[in-house]
Amino acid sequence: MSKSQKYQIILVILIIAALALRLGLALVNREANDDHMEVIRIIMTTGQIPVMYECRECFHPKLFYVIAAGLLKVLPVLELNTQIVFVQLLNFVVGVATLAVVYKFIKEYPSVNETLKLVVFGFVALNPKLIAIHSQASNDTFVIFFGIVALYLTYHFFKTPGRKLFAGIVLVLLLAVSTKVMGWITFAAIFMAFLLAILMGNGNRKNMTVYALLILVTVIVFSILNPLSQMVTNYQKFGTPFANTRSPLPLPSVFHQTFKYKEHYFRPGIVSIHDGFFTFKFADLLNFPLITNEPDQFPPHRTSFWTMLYADTHSLHFQNWPPSWQTKADENFTTSRGIFVLALLPTLILIAGFLREIWDLLKALMKWNKSKIHSMSNGLFLVAFVGNLAFLMSAALLFRDFAFIKLIYIFPALLAFAWLFLRGMEVVWMPMQTRPGLQILLVGWMSLLFGFYIWDVLSLIFQLYSTNIYPT
Repeated sequence: MSKSQKYQIILVILIIAALALRLGLALVNREANDDHMEVIRIIMTTGQIPVMYECRECFHPKLFYVIAAGLLKVLPVLELNTQIVFVQLLNFVVGVATLAVVYKFIKEYPSVNETLKLVVFGFVALNPKLIAIHSQASNDTFVIFFGIVALYLTYHFFKTPGRKLFAGIVLVLLLAVSTKVMGWITFAAIFMAFLLAILMGNGNRKNMTVYALLILVTVIVFSILNPLSQMVTNYQKFGTPFANTRSPLPLPSVFHQTFKYKEHYFRPGIVSIHDGFFTFKFADLLNFPLITNEPDQFPPHRTSFWTMLYADTHSLHFQNWPPSWQTKADENFTTSRGIFVLALLPTLILIAGFLREIWDLLKALMKWNKSKIHSMSNGLFLVAFVGNLAFLMSAALLFRDFAFIKLIYIFPALLAFAWLFLRGMEVVWMPMQTRPGLQILLVGWMSLLFGFYIWDVLSLIFQLYSTNIYPT
């Protein structure tokens, strides 16, 4: 069997596993992290688009809800559980499209090493949190898809500028910001990459300046006018174009830990700058590999930003939510602990890719190396990665509730994670050229992690199947 045939067989296995897990979870699940079905049902029953405070999730832009409500009315689907499954299957389809874009992007990455590309695709396609969000009735799947498509089109635009590609970028960005406020982070990252392209003189500077101005004005103006974004309505009714039902809390001190405020309710996440952003409580995580939702009794790693993000990145069970997904006793602890130990290696590889990208960009800027910066898509993926991470850190710092530390908030930058992981894999793979045994060990390590990922999702499918399909 040739190397190419092995590649194709492994790729098919990865795709089948990724799709089967998503479909299986979408069919048996009945809950999401938040109740987005309430917004959909309001639109279906009233024919009106609700605004903030009319329901818990009504502060979001409404593109996803209008599409889901329209499809449900056309069918029509009346039974509530059937409606949930239908919307989850809608997100499953969009999730499949997301994986197609990710695969195409990884395949086009400027490296001939097929093994690296398979490992990176498997790392994304089998990620339990991405599978979970593709199987819930939530607006996150749509904004993630629009975010990665916008980055993918921009990546190609910088290689071969054209009006059709540019129009596609603008359209997809408009769809993203009409779905969730996170779409604006993708917009900002793309606009900053355009600014760097202008500064470096990559391409026709005059044309690039026109494109940058067009993307800035068009996205902002049309988003303001778009009734699904509700920016005008929000400003008129609530004094801000970006509605949010939560108010920022007082900022924490550097070292003194604050768990309560008399006039504010929050479930402690960030309690101090040091504890929140300068700790990684791995031992605590292994001791109790999930979190609790109570405001008072919770494990120590719930207040550590990096521990929370690390665990949420790799474990479907870590957040211990929604209620039907919760772990009973300690039945999933062994799986979660295995994942957290195995995930240390790819996390270090991702960090290596991030540091390599920063170093290469800084060197290129200092040497005014236009071609090098152009080959890095004018810093597009680095800016998208840093921008989304900064957004998540800011939300965690301002609102202080642990629920704001979620991987799904930065998934629209998924292509940036894939790019940096590919860069990191190159960093560790190339020195192993003379030691094939180490390469086999690396692939074996990642394959074992993928096995734990699959079981993490399968165990939830079995749990939900027994409770939601055949309740006891």
